[in-house]
Amino acid sequence: MSKLSAFVKNTADLGHKATRKNPRIYPKAKTKRFNVRQPVPIDPEENKLLTQWWSDYRLRYNAVIDLLTYELKVKESVLTASIRRDDEGDRKRRWEVNESWNKETRAHSRPVLETMLNELVKEKQDRLVLFEQKAHENIMTNMTKIEELAAASEHLVTWENLDEKIEEIFNSPVVDYNFLVDQHGKVVHGSSPLPYPSDAKKSDEGLPNLSSTDDLSVTV
Repeated sequence: MSKLSAFVKNTADLGHKATRKNPRIYPKAKTKRFNVRQPVPIDPEENKLLTQWWSDYRLRYNAVIDLLTYELKVKESVLTASIRRDDEGDRKRRWEVNESWNKETRAHSRPVLETMLNELVKEKQDRLVLFEQKAHENIMTNMTKIEELAAASEHLVTWENLDEKIEEIFNSPVVDYNFLVDQHGKVVHGSSPLPYPSDAKKSDEGLPNLSSTDDLSVTV
């Protein structure tokens, strides 16, 4: 069995297809079986000319590359020298431009800065005036308190007059705070209620006896 028959038998049933137009498993064609590849003959004159032309081409190519490299280096050195020579003048020119811009900026910003400064000064002055006013008010308040304390110093209790004040408290009259104020603003002492205008038509029973000398009677 040939290789092609074996390939078809083994892969055709699996549904595989050949991926190459002429796979290696194909046998060599019968017409090419005994062909032997011969080298191409080289013409000596042609080979000599091609070799000479190739050498000239490479020489000219390298010469052009060297020339371009040299020109680039020369231009770079000239540019560097010109930049170095003009560095001082360019620095002076930049300094002059910067100074002119600074002068213009100062001229434009001076009114704005003066306005801001005046506003700040006015604000500081207003705050200083308010602070002085508050300080003066505090001083006057403290002076008033000191004067009040100095005036009331006679009635203050100290270690020196402690016994005297205690004796004065013991000898002072008793104040009765068991009283009330009626709807007419009168102070009422005692435990019996007062008659109201709505109770005028009622009988006089239960009304307080104002002429009584009882301690529990109502007095106005």
